[in-house]
This record gives sequence, structure tokens and C-alpha cells, in this order.
Amino acid sequence: EVMGKADDICPTRKILMLAELFAEVMGNKDKEIAVLNSQIEENEQIIKESSEKAYTLERLLAEVTSNKDNEIAMLKSKIEEIERAHKESCKKASTYETQCKEMQEQVSLLKDEVAMLDLVCERMQDDELEGLEIEGDNCLR
Repeated sequence: EVMGKADDICPTRKILMLAELFAEVMGNKDKEIAVLNSQIEENEQIIKESSEKAYTLERLLAEVTSNKDNEIAMLKSKIEEIERAHKESCKKASTYETQCKEMQEQVSLLKDEVAMLDLVCERMQDDELEGLEIEGDNCLR
């Protein structure tokens, strides 16, 4: 019977040792779980902050893009306006150039007419002088 009691004690000791070992292992696992949970919380916080920053950057990018799109549209509008003004200016310049050539032609014609009138006046004066000379000669006779 002593032997029987020893057999009974041994398994109980083993069970107690195993229970202590189990408790120790579980305690270590609980610590590991607590560390992992802490790391998970930190990672979740980092993800949350990153998401917020990403959202903020997205909004800023959208705003900047919108501003740039508006600026580009405004610049395109100004360019179109300048191009229209340039075309109108070229048309006016062409019209003025044509008018200028026409006026130069008219001036040339007027110069020719003035030269011809000068000749006519000169001849008329010569004729008048001749006429006066003839009349003067007639008076003397």
C-alpha cells in the first residue's frame, strides 16, 4: 500500500508541476498577447493617422488640381483672346496697308495732274503774255 500511495503522489506532483508550468506558459502567452495587442493598437493608430493624412493629401491634391485646372482654363481663355486680337490687328493692318497703297496711287495721280496743270498754267501764261504783246503791238500802231 505504501507503493500505491507513492504512485498516487507522483501523478499528483506531476499534475501540479504541469499545472504550474501551464500557468507559467499561459502567463507568458498572456504577456505576449498583451504585447501583440499593444502593437496592434499602435499599428491601428498609425494606420488611422496615415489614413487621415492620405485623406488630407487627397483633398489638397484635388484642390490644387482644381486650382491649376481653373488657372489653365483662364490662361487658355487669355491666349484665345490675344489670338483673336492679333487676327483683328492683322486684318486692320492689311486694310490700312491696302488703303495706304490706294492713297499713294491717288497721290501719284494727283502729282501727275498737278504737273499737267502746271504745264497748262505755264502755257496759258505764255499765251497771255503773247496776247498782251500782240495787243501792245496793235496799240502802238
